[in-house]
Amino acid sequence: MAILAIARAIWKNGVTFRKNVELVTFAGEEQGLYGSRAYARELREKDARLSVMIQADMLAYHAVSDHSQMRS
Repeated sequence: MAILAIARAIWKNGVTFRKNVELVTFAGEEQGLYGSRAYARELREKDARLSVMIQADMLAYHAVSDHSQMRS
């Protein structure tokens, strides 16, 4: 899983951040964005301030018949 590889690389390389960093994964997205909506609602209720968000949905997914996907 990509998120675990990212976490492992951060830890192994001793990377530190000036602000809190959360690595988050969600479930139920195809059924109505249940995980991400719940998380966004929680952040809103806490009046959280985000500096950056990186979305990595469907990492490594490739359908040959889908011409809208980026090619390398």
